Amino acid sequence: MTQRPPSLAEYAQRNAALLREHFAAWREPAFFIQFGAGFVLDGLFDQPPRELPLHRLDGMPDGLTPDQNTPQLLYGCCQDLPILVAHGHRHLYEGYGVHPCVLPAVTAVALGIYRHILVDSALSLRNDIKAGSWTVLTDFINGHHFSPLDGQHDLLTTPFPDMNNALSQLQNSEIVNALHGVGVDVRHCVFLAQPGSQFCTVAEAALARQSGVDLIGHGLVMEIIMAHAMGAMVS
Repeated sequence: MTQRPPSLAEYAQRNAALLREHFAAWREPAFFIQFGAGFVLDGLFDQPPRELPLHRLDGMPDGLTPDQNTPQLLYGCCQDLPILVAHGHRHLYEGYGVHPCVLPAVTAVALGIYRHILVDSALSLRNDIKAGSWTVLTDFINGHHFSPLDGQHDLLTTPFPDMNNALSQLQNSEIVNALHGVGVDVRHCVFLAQPGSQFCTVAEAALARQSGVDLIGHGLVMEIIMAHAMGAMVS
């Protein structure tokens, strides 16, 4: 008899137990924060964080990402507030499916972490949003022809989650106010998740602009949809 593979929920519960055991003196994190691999995290933690390669999670692929990075999970305190950080993540274009993209966020919810902040880079479609600008997403378009919720109704708070509030206005406001407090201007933007690892064509960019899109990228949307559907506050 062929055994079925573990479900996403089962993987998340296993990984929640693994993280509680691996990270000594565990305190429930206030936030799960996912950064793209290119972001430098110097100064984020009060002390050097404890680390765990992301591939150590049950259900995650091994090996380097296409940009030759090894994603890491980091645990420590920021201003004495415990946080769990994913530095780097898996993308759909790697060919492993959607589970590795959302498993860190699902595991975070299994750990009781319901405030999620996703930080990544994107391609600007607006001349007034220059390279290096900080933006906050207020809406998104899922450019993929499927949802991470497909077949995962055992994880959802409702069978048909409403995505109109997938990005938390309250949490976005807190982030914008905090950045303004240190002199950083922030733009509110709409994001399109594009399939594949390629950059968009001129025609694709024009079509996206017609739909009100400000930024195009390859990630974020799967995690946003999944975390929101599980009851997390997402920015």
